[in-house]
Order: sequence, then C-alpha cells, then structure tokens
Amino acid sequence: MIDMKKICSIIMMVYLSVTGISAGTLEEIRNILNKYDGNRYNTAQVLRTEHNTAISDDINEVGTLYIQNSDIISMIFRTGYDAMLYDNGSFTMYQKGKKRVAGGTISEQLGLIFEVMDHIKYLNDVSPLEQKARISVSESDKIHKITVEPIAEGKKNRRRMLYTSCEIEFDVTGQSLKSLKVCRRGGNYTLYTFRDFEKTAVLPDNVFKF
Repeated sequence: MIDMKKICSIIMMVYLSVTGISAGTLEEIRNILNKYDGNRYNTAQVLRTEHNTAISDDINEVGTLYIQNSDIISMIFRTGYDAMLYDNGSFTMYQKGKKRVAGGTISEQLGLIFEVMDHIKYLNDVSPLEQKARISVSESDKIHKITVEPIAEGKKNRRRMLYTSCEIEFDVTGQSLKSLKVCRRGGNYTLYTFRDFEKTAVLPDNVFKF
C-alpha cells in the first residue's frame, strides 16, 4: 500500500533542498510560531524605530504587542492614539488618532506576511506563493531570518508597493519572535523589536477592539 504521507514528506524535503530552505530551520521557526497559539494570551514590549534617510535621527516609540492567536494580533502605541490590529485577514490602523481600514493592494501586501507564516507554520508547500513573493530563509546558531520580497509587475504597481521587503527574525535560543523589519524604497524602514514576552489568561477587551 502506498504511504501518501511519506511520499508528501519526501517531496517537501526535495523542494526545500532545491530552494535552499532547510527543513530543520523551518521546523524550529514553526515551533516558535506555535507557542503563540493556545488558551492563553501573549504580550510583549515593542520598540518601533522609524528610519528615514532624509532625517538625521531615528524616531523611536515604545508600545505593547498583544497576541490572542495567530489570527488576532495588535500593537498599541500612545494608549491607542497610534495602533494596528490584524483580525482574521482584516487590518485596521490608527495613525495620529485617525482610523483607517486597509483594503486593496495594502491589505494584500500586509496579508502576504501572514500567508508566509501560515505556510511555514503548517509546513505547506510554499510554491503557491512564488507568484507573489521571493522568500528566503537565513540561519545562524541564535537567529533565523525570513525575508519576503513581494513581486509586482510594472512600474505603476511597484510604485504602489507598501514595502520592498520584509524581514522577520526569530530568536532560536529564547524561542521567541525577535523583530519585524519593513523596508521601503530609498533605504527607509520601520523596525519593530520585541522583548519580554509573557503569557496571561486575561486581557482588556479594548486591546483587540479599538
């Protein structure tokens, strides 16, 4: 009798070896991602660094990351005056107190980051994303980094891109999400650095409902 599960595993290993992505590295990243699901919430301190090559000094802002599960996540700065919410594929942002629901191209590009995480988390074949992005994984003893570069055809679409690449780093030693770097044209970027992860059984309702 043909063992389809074994065949699928072999195909996945061959695919990963061709793309240069280590199956062991993906497994370590998946284990970290799985830590943020379950019956308890996760919180962390987040430092947001805005880097603009036209300005001499970076702009830093401290906030809090809240994770209900991999489908409901928020980051809040300035007590809700500046915040971002991801809720089952929908993105809501508050910038200087003004609410904005992302749609169209912006929503697709933000969603791409979560698509990549889901493919790694569930060990699906990442080939369905090849038309959307170039995805690479680099590794060291302490840090694994996923780089996502969205693909856009034509100058007009490239100009409308929210970011040129996104880098997600995982702390292998500490078994946690380390940072998220959103790179834009001209060497500009926004870097989110996470620390002091904690689990809690209860969170205020307003951290997921702005």
